Amino acid sequence: LAAMIGVDRATVGQVIRRLAARGLVERGNSSEDKRLKLVQLTEEGRVLLDRIAPLTAAAHRRTLAALSDEERKHFMGYLKKLVEADNAHGRAPLRWGPALPE
Repeated sequence: LAAMIGVDRATVGQVIRRLAARGLVERGNSSEDKRLKLVQLTEEGRVLLDRIAPLTAAAHRRTLAALSDEERKHFMGYLKKLVEADNAHGRAPLRWGPALPE
């Protein structure tokens, strides 16, 4: 998870502990691989996510509204290029993978 989002493992662990303390996620172990830790949303976490997802999407649209579709495409490409160029120098290099569903 840490590599997928470009955050170091200690920070991810702290965030997951806080989310679990608030009842938003549940932690567990994999029955197939004891080295793996599993995290999933609780019902309360899903309700919160469903409530804030449209607000987050609206904020993203508002932020990029001044750009045309073509400008947006270039802007996002430039951001990705900058992240990739600096990626190796970070404490937790981002590992690119498939996009998460919207």
